[in-house]
Amino acid sequence: MPISSHSHSGQFCKHAFSMLEDVVLRVVDVGFEHYGLSEHMPRFLPEDLYEEEVADNVSPTDLQVMFEGFVKEAKFLQEKYKAKVSLIVGMETDVIREDSFEIIRRLKKEFQLDYIVGSVHHIDGIPIDCSLEQFEEAERLVGGTEKVICQYFDYQLKLLQEVKPEVIGHFDLIRLHRPEFEMTDLIWEKVVRNINFGISYGALFEINTSGASPNKKLQFPYPHRKILKFMVASGARLTLSDDSHGVGDVGFWYDSLPQFLRDNNVSELYYLERELVTSGSMEQGRRVLCKKLADWSKHSFWEKCAGVLKEDPW
Repeated sequence: MPISSHSHSGQFCKHAFSMLEDVVLRVVDVGFEHYGLSEHMPRFLPEDLYEEEVADNVSPTDLQVMFEGFVKEAKFLQEKYKAKVSLIVGMETDVIREDSFEIIRRLKKEFQLDYIVGSVHHIDGIPIDCSLEQFEEAERLVGGTEKVICQYFDYQLKLLQEVKPEVIGHFDLIRLHRPEFEMTDLIWEKVVRNINFGISYGALFEINTSGASPNKKLQFPYPHRKILKFMVASGARLTLSDDSHGVGDVGFWYDSLPQFLRDNNVSELYYLERELVTSGSMEQGRRVLCKKLADWSKHSFWEKCAGVLKEDPW
């Protein structure tokens, strides 16, 4: 059953690929029982557009229309494939400026999203996970690598405080372009602070296998092993994510996950499930509940997954 709490598709994201339904079909083939569909939230100002969006003459209005289309299609697929896989529908955040938090809350309510993947991708409006040149621009603007990393974790804390996302996305994404940078005492203090705050409200921290992509210099999933070790020792609730950006990414590196989890003493995993709940005399409503995956290492998923991932996904 192991799960993924974070994914994208090229149908609704310009830096991804594949139709969303094709992604879901691959999810079923690989053997996932719980899978999160979490497209990027729309951005509302022209200066926030990514290079690929500008190249395709995409406007902020287009992004809003695309996001509306994503929610509609994702909820349709959620119902269509409910007998084969439990899908939850949410969005991944972008924290660009102070009003981002209110926009996130509004979108979650307006579209009745099941959950939020809380991620930070910008420093002072500059993307930090795209090109090295943009990251270096952020370094120059803020005053160096340590200051950029510290500011990232300060933005992340603000996101956790303001939104309390159910899943915290790629906790240390800021390491992408500086994987060997020393984790100074000041940085570590902020890491510990943010983990403790996430634990305090019951957040799930994802082990995001996209960090192990050969296109990146990290070699292993997010977060860094030192951070993961502290999460485990602190009793943080851990979940899994492939951060898929298309059919070929579904289940990426999951065939290596069992050994990685054992090596890092991960004995418990958690996932979100969409359920009907009642509260007193209030109307029935939908929300996600956090559940523990017992004996994850014994699940038959791993054997099936390892076999399927060796096959060409169409």
